[in-house]
Amino acid sequence: MTARCLASGVEYFDASSAHRAPAHECRCGIYAWYQPDDLNMMPGGVFGVIEASGLIFMGTQGFRAEHATIVAVVAYRRRIRNACAHAGIAVYGRRSHLINDYPPEDVSALIDSELVE
Repeated sequence: MTARCLASGVEYFDASSAHRAPAHECRCGIYAWYQPDDLNMMPGGVFGVIEASGLIFMGTQGFRAEHATIVAVVAYRRRIRNACAHAGIAVYGRRSHLINDYPPEDVSALIDSELVE
């Protein structure tokens, strides 16, 4: 997927004010976080791994990206699991198994403390 800024609102989007997403002066972009042990971050019942690319703004708990590809998920709803499997996305039944196969990386060296969102 690719982020696109609709900061002006979907109904009144003015293409002349469009910018590459994400942008510092805006909240646009594809949001993700890198703390898989935070159980509060799964309110929708889906937990996963993405590959992010393009323009990326790093924060202390997560980031905003221009592009993302879903690699693997843990989903509790059968319909979501089936759709992901059909799309070629790895589906896990347990969060711990996914984290074992896709351990979190230490990204602290990539975070500029002066530019943190």
